[in-house]
Amino acid sequence: MYQENRMKTADCTGSFDQVLDPCFAPGYDPFATAQVLSRFVEQHRNDIKNLYLSPLATKAQVMGFAWFYLMECTDRAVSIVYPFSNGYNQETSTGLSEVWRYKLDFDVLRRFQDQR
Repeated sequence: MYQENRMKTADCTGSFDQVLDPCFAPGYDPFATAQVLSRFVEQHRNDIKNLYLSPLATKAQVMGFAWFYLMECTDRAVSIVYPFSNGYNQETSTGLSEVWRYKLDFDVLRRFQDQR
């Protein structure tokens, strides 16, 4: 699924005037994902006019993109683009190996946004 999404993302770069080098964020931890995105945006803050976020991997990565958006992007020109595939191979795994639980504290988010 990642490869299909990556190819769809590459196809859409022709729609934009100038594209910075892509930033790849971890797919295993939403907070690590948000941190990588935050660093990338901070490094390129003078070069970014419109920011397009496109999660390509796991549900945890999508959560990280959303958390980054809520923490840092509500007052910026930012869009989240989902590169949907026409299909995918359903038989990539069998069974359940582990379950991850992430706690997003929206009270912290509210306090953070009130400080800005």
